[in-house]
Amino acid sequence: MFKVLDRIEAALSSKKGKIICGVVALAVIGLIVFQEVQEAKQVATEKARVEAVQADKRAAQLKADEEKKAGQERKAAAENQYNNNHPVSLVYEEMHEMANSIVISDDIWEEKPITKADIARLINTIRGSTYKDKQILVAMLQRWDNGIFSQAVTDHDFVWHALEGNVGRATGIDTDNLPSWSNFQKPSSRKK
Repeated sequence: MFKVLDRIEAALSSKKGKIICGVVALAVIGLIVFQEVQEAKQVATEKARVEAVQADKRAAQLKADEEKKAGQERKAAAENQYNNNHPVSLVYEEMHEMANSIVISDDIWEEKPITKADIARLINTIRGSTYKDKQILVAMLQRWDNGIFSQAVTDHDFVWHALEGNVGRATGIDTDNLPSWSNFQKPSSRKK
């Protein structure tokens, strides 16, 4: 065994032996550095992935918070539209049903005949309110009360749009269903 150690000592003391030892040492050091660089890359990649996931979670939470806040604001705005426990949406719904009774549309769900009593009640409700479309709604009802239905399509589509309608836009006036006090002139079908 001592002979082996002597030979190693002799080999290391020679120029060739020193070169070989230096190359081996450099290779070992290079391997260690390479492994450390690879580990650092893996750590950096994992850290970037975790940060991206956390950023996505924060963005999703921020979006959810914004949507919740917007929903609360819409709800608060709707609650502010109440007048004597009569929300504006019910007024729009009733006026829409009344307009449905006198217009032509591909899709009409509910109709309600237009009566002078309903017109008067709705005008009183709206006049005593703070509805943002108060003047438009009262003007519409006053036209109807005076028998003027020439704007029935526009009237219908106004309340339909306020109710966020997406099917059932009015395409014409159903003159056969106009109230008895209507002064609407049917277009003449005679050619001159």
